Amino acid sequence: MDAFLEQNRQYQLGSWVICPRTNTVTKKVDTHSIDNKSMQVLLFLIQHAGEHVTKDQIFKHVWKDSFVADDILSVAVSKIRKALGDNARSPTFIKTLPGVGYSLIAKVEAIDPVDLEQSKETASSSIYKSGISKPSLYISILTLLLIATSLSMYLINTGDSTSPNHLNINSIAVLPFDDLSAKQDNQHFSDGLSDAIINQLSQIKQLKVISRYSSFTYRGKNNATEIGQALQVDTLLDGSVQKMGEKIRINVRIFSTKNGQQLWSKTFDSDTQNSFKLQDNISSIIQEIIQPDYVPIEDSPNLKSTEKINAQAYEWYLMGQYHWRQRNPKSLSKAVTYFKRSLELAPDYADAHVGLGITYTFLHSYGNWGKAKVIEKGLPHIMKALALKPNSPTALATKGMILSNKAFYESNIGELNSSLYQQAEQAFIRSLELDDNATTHSWYSGLLKRLGRGEEAIQHLNQAIELNPLSASLKRSISFSLEALGKQDTAQRMFQRASSLEPDYFSRVIDSSSMNRHTPE
Repeated sequence: MDAFLEQNRQYQLGSWVICPRTNTVTKKVDTHSIDNKSMQVLLFLIQHAGEHVTKDQIFKHVWKDSFVADDILSVAVSKIRKALGDNARSPTFIKTLPGVGYSLIAKVEAIDPVDLEQSKETASSSIYKSGISKPSLYISILTLLLIATSLSMYLINTGDSTSPNHLNINSIAVLPFDDLSAKQDNQHFSDGLSDAIINQLSQIKQLKVISRYSSFTYRGKNNATEIGQALQVDTLLDGSVQKMGEKIRINVRIFSTKNGQQLWSKTFDSDTQNSFKLQDNISSIIQEIIQPDYVPIEDSPNLKSTEKINAQAYEWYLMGQYHWRQRNPKSLSKAVTYFKRSLELAPDYADAHVGLGITYTFLHSYGNWGKAKVIEKGLPHIMKALALKPNSPTALATKGMILSNKAFYESNIGELNSSLYQQAEQAFIRSLELDDNATTHSWYSGLLKRLGRGEEAIQHLNQAIELNPLSASLKRSISFSLEALGKQDTAQRMFQRASSLEPDYFSRVIDSSSMNRHTPE
């Protein structure tokens, strides 16, 4: 078979059709593109299907005499897995052979290419029969090629694969962005970008935005229909981040959960010194595409930011944010260090103050700090953040949480101050006016339970669960609230749902005994 036909050969890999000529993998209406090197890796595995292929063999075939880091192969395989919807832990396509390489384990068959030479002859014959001369045919072909080239250059320069003026979307989940950098050491930046988009979109009242704690469950997965059904959303947003020296490229796309069809995509290029501005710009553009008629109120945090942040301070902030979300003593300690470094460079960086305040507070729940200490250390940073950014939803919610804890702590030592509860409630209400956030609903429900307003607490927990449907802790919280109101059967059913989501959490036996203490179980 000649080189032309070999290049146009396609392969059936499971339910996917692999097309080397276009660097795409397709299943019905679901199509994903991968870069040329990743496609070459996939083709090499296809040609050695069922065999144990070493890393050295792949490097020699794909990169030949080029000197590249070992991580670049891992990145290529990760891209292939993402396109195919494969899972490295329980693979159906590519199995990792620790210390050796990889093996293609799925069934693969070559699809015979269409006999293009015969098609050309047939087409030429038809044209000649229609009376078109050979020179005219060449001119026509040349004209078409010029048009096609101009169109392709236009698409490349705009950076858009699809760019409608707007998408009227009612619900969306933002998935974690992929880190495509060679060393894959920018996960903090990738996650931070996803968080920023979630925060921006959740301030649109008519738009349902799933909490990151549920949407991030699907890291590395791309079955749009399955994710859409689990999270009850119409659309998904995902993307990738690639840092190359001082340059950064971010690809963003939005697609339907009904059929996996891509609705919009755009590529953003910048340098690392403008990463904060770039993140802000991306969030604003996505908001305008999704809800073009949305007009933020005058004091809304959704107004385009004019804040200028030192690039290194922003990097430290993202590192701090990444670590406090891990919620364990070691990571929280790292978060404190990173937020402090950020504030050393940018003392008036409101979000870094918020991050440090939250981290101090979590050192009680997930560390060994006492209640009085976390309040003393955390509250000043939250108040500083609000002085700098009065309408920060996160700062307001954190203020509500800390003041609620302060009031509860002081009441236990005989120093009840009811005004603290009032201030906390006002902060929660204002935060929810600005940002319909699952965490804020959850924290507010805790305050309402302390005030004896159980029915209201359940309403806010239900709203939190709608935005964060895969949270076992929220379902446990609402089950105990229902039990306190005497709704035992409903409480036990909700507790079972929580247990199915997180069967091995640390206090399962104790909580289960408490939930079922009046039953034979």
